[in-house]
Amino acid sequence: SAPELAEEAERILGSAGLGHRQVFVPDGATGGRLAPGFGAMRWSTDQLVVMSQRHPPARSAPDVDVREGSFEEARPLIEEVVRRAPYATSEQVVRQLVEHRAVLERVAAARFFVGRVEGDDAGVCEAYLIDGVGQVEDVNTLEEHRRKGVATAVVTAAADGCRARGADLVFLIAD
Repeated sequence: SAPELAEEAERILGSAGLGHRQVFVPDGATGGRLAPGFGAMRWSTDQLVVMSQRHPPARSAPDVDVREGSFEEARPLIEEVVRRAPYATSEQVVRQLVEHRAVLERVAAARFFVGRVEGDDAGVCEAYLIDGVGQVEDVNTLEEHRRKGVATAVVTAAADGCRARGADLVFLIAD
């Protein structure tokens, strides 16, 4: 049930000192059944779409400089992206959401891909690789750099990075 899943999220994420809770339900029908219960508890719900890369990109990556690096290298841009988000209601919220990425680097070996346009950090995403499966996650482009191919460039670089490290499957979840 939604209350049981919320309780489990509280146990796991709360014990890690994080203020936000997130639950993923992989089955659309089950998610649809649970959504009203989460809504009654004042949780927001989103439907996600899983996209797998079955072929190389049909077009080449745009002329955006992308570098792969650590969380600390990507941190300034991640902080800016989070600060501009509508849910960034306080510095504590920003800190927790940014530090979540440090946990992902430690626990899931996340790698970060930062795209630059005209010398400015413009977009970022992260990628994970577990047992030959790569996941590209949390793709963001600063508003002033949108429609320049930044997201395409960082996603392509992240997928290529996963494949270079042995991924047989690379996927992206969109909301």
